[in-house]
Formats: sequence, C-alpha cells, structure tokens
Amino acid sequence: MNFISNIWNHPKTSAAGVLIAVVTIILVWMPDSDINYLTMVFRSIFFPRAMVLLIALAALPASWLLWRQNPASAIPLSLLSVFSCLLGFRLLLRMYPWNYAIYYDGLPVLCFLLLAQQVIPVGAWGGRLRPQWELVLCLGCFAAVSCGVGKRMVDAQDEILLKTEHGTIRVPETKAAYPAAIAFMKERAAHGEYVLSVPEDTSLYFLSGTECPSRLFMFTPGVLVPGKMTDELIHELESKPVRYLIWSNREFPEYGATIFGKDYDQVFGDYLRLHYRPLRPLIPENKRWSAVIWEQIPRSDSP
Repeated sequence: MNFISNIWNHPKTSAAGVLIAVVTIILVWMPDSDINYLTMVFRSIFFPRAMVLLIALAALPASWLLWRQNPASAIPLSLLSVFSCLLGFRLLLRMYPWNYAIYYDGLPVLCFLLLAQQVIPVGAWGGRLRPQWELVLCLGCFAAVSCGVGKRMVDAQDEILLKTEHGTIRVPETKAAYPAAIAFMKERAAHGEYVLSVPEDTSLYFLSGTECPSRLFMFTPGVLVPGKMTDELIHELESKPVRYLIWSNREFPEYGATIFGKDYDQVFGDYLRLHYRPLRPLIPENKRWSAVIWEQIPRSDSP
C-alpha cells in the first residue's frame, strides 16, 4: 500500500488519474451522439477493439526483445500471447468490455497490459517514472471498462421489469413481447403440446417452465450440422406433438451468416416452412425484437 501511495502521490500520476476520472464521468453521462469521437480515441488507446490482433502482431517482436534481455521472462509471455490469441480469436476485431467478449477477454487484457508495459520508456528519465506510467496505463484500461459499464447502467434505466415465477429481471424494452411468449408456451404445455423457439431465445423454455422438444435447443450458425444430424433432429420433432413455433427475427451478423433458414441451416428452415405456416404475430406492436407464431400444417393438407 505504501508503494502504491508513493506512486499516486507523484504529481504527474495524480494529475493523469484525475484526468482519466473526469473523462470517464463525461463518457458515462454525455449523450451518445456527443461522445462518439472521444470514446473512439479513449478506447483505441486503453481498450482497443483490435486488441487480440494487436497482441498477435506484437507478440513475436516483444518476445524476441525479451529473449535477448532475459530468456526466462520471454517464454511465459510468449505462451500467454499465443494462448490469448487462440482463446480470443473470435474477438479479433470485436474486443468489448461487455456482451460475449467478457467470456474471452480476461487473458487478452492481461497480455495487452504486459505488452504495453514493454513500450514504456526505460531510460534515465523514463525509468524513474516507470511505476507512474504503469499505474496510469492500468487506470486507463480500468476507466475504459468503467465508462462502458457505467453508460450501460445509465441506459438500463429505460429497461422494463420482466416478472416470472423464477423472479424479476430487467430486460431491454425491445423484449416487451417476452411475457406474451411465456404465456403462450405455458398455455400450449397445459394442452400437452410443445412449442419450439427458433432460432434462439432459449431462456423462454426456462422462464415458461416448459421443455424444449429437441435435444438441440438453439440454432445459431454452426450448431446444426447438415446431413445425419439434421435428419435426426427432424425425426425427433416428428415424433413429438410440436404444434407451434415461435420464430423470432433474431439475426446473427457477428457470425457472418445473418438469417436463420436462409444464410445457414437452409435444409431445416425449408422443412419448417414446408410443415408450418405463419399464424399471427406474437404481439401486434412492431418492436425491434419481434416474433411470429407458426402453426403446424395438418398432415392432410401438408405437401
């Protein structure tokens, strides 16, 4: 604690820390339209979106320089860099302190800080201020995360409460149709019928207390393999009373295959369109998240 206190008491360090704190508060509370450029500059320094790519590009020269100075310290950094890039490969240009990235970005952030540490000056003047620079670097990275999280906490004030048997959670206003979907799935389950949710929204099964009619409960790109696996899925659905689908407009641009049944899983999508027909929208309002209820076509009318 005394070491950190001595570093923080340095005038340049404390000034940089105060500046970072002020910038963080500004980024959190100002409207999005006013901070786009400032946010981009701040995060490009302390939490760049291409962090994993930067680690991959910097790992080799940094390891070589460390090897010349101290081979024992170069080996752990090299292994960490390789593992971080493999772990976060899907986040190559999409490194964020929220959403899916939080499951992969722990090691890349650590590796980024270790590699950034290598570019801090170590000369006579820079060496004396090295601890201060390292602390400022850590504060900047922490502030980049804090401003994003804080901004989302402020925006969360516009979220709605979703009350279920399992408790109450906050959801975006775009998920206002969830109560209708949950009620519909409960109603059909009471009649001994299954409802299949496609392509995702797997939480509907849990929140409604119903079972998924197939062992495959989500249809994101790459999950359903063409051929035998698709045939087994279709056979499984045909062996159960799956009378309805809840087909949402969920898209997957992050995978490069956006629309279920069109850009991927075409065979399964064609099967559903052939044996089910649109019945009605889940709710009449046009929301950003919307879904349509599809009803099974009677076998006598099915092609």
